[in-house]
Amino acid sequence: MTIIQPQLTLQPTAKLKLDFSAAGLWRTSTKDGVYSLGGQVLRRGDESDSRFFGKRATAAGQYALNPFMTLGFYTIYGDVSEKFKPGRDLYYAATYLTFRF
Repeated sequence: MTIIQPQLTLQPTAKLKLDFSAAGLWRTSTKDGVYSLGGQVLRRGDESDSRFFGKRATAAGQYALNPFMTLGFYTIYGDVSEKFKPGRDLYYAATYLTFRF
């Protein structure tokens, strides 16, 4: 997979960091399949002759609660190219708490 993904990082305060990015997703070869994060084949290489298969946008943030704990979030939206339909767009969101010791 070939990804072009510019990213913008902002740190409005010493404790808060925000990341935003947008990406274009291409198959390196038209023979490449498209796979899920778990390795499942979503599209075989012979199902489309298009290299471009989608775009995604992400937003993430981290807030330092104290020197030992960080609260964070991560969101992603993936838009599947019309050349790879039928397929569903992806939306994922998570929050997390990190402890350092």
